[in-house]
Amino acid sequence: MNVRGQLAEKAAASDVVLGAFAAADELGRALWRLRYGEIARASGMDRATALLAKRLRANVRGRGLRDRRPSADDGGPDIFHRLARRAVWEWLHDRCPVCGGQVVGGMRDADHVLGERAYSCAACRGTGRAHYSDAERAMSLVLDVDVFARRWRERLVAALALLDRYDGDTERAMNAQLRPLAQSKHVA
Repeated sequence: MNVRGQLAEKAAASDVVLGAFAAADELGRALWRLRYGEIARASGMDRATALLAKRLRANVRGRGLRDRRPSADDGGPDIFHRLARRAVWEWLHDRCPVCGGQVVGGMRDADHVLGERAYSCAACRGTGRAHYSDAERAMSLVLDVDVFARRWRERLVAALALLDRYDGDTERAMNAQLRPLAQSKHVA
């Protein structure tokens, strides 16, 4: 039976997608709204940053880093919040700015059999992903480059991997919810 009533035979496709979206994790939903949603707002970025920072703090064991909150004299967010903001920003801006993520391009060459030669992007080395230097990352985290390289580079890479995992988990949750409905004839 349909939630709209006994006489309704079909559910609207948008209702079905929203229901499937609700089954995903909160961080995954926030990331999907930022990356694939129609409107990316600062509030969505703040929410995703806060959720990721909470998870990053929870994963810290010992060393007195877990409870580091902003002090009255610096007035800014703590290192985990800055790290989470940088990770979400890099995750959203992961395409190579030179090739736009299209790893291989073509260059006209009359001598070539096909009429053009294929080449890979030199900026991303054929991966399609943007590469950020330690200096850029350290500057955005308000850290010295050597401190970032020693203590925070691995955490940033781990945070990016965590975001990829939540993105994949959200996609699997959406597919699991929508697959049976896509095969059904009761979706408008």
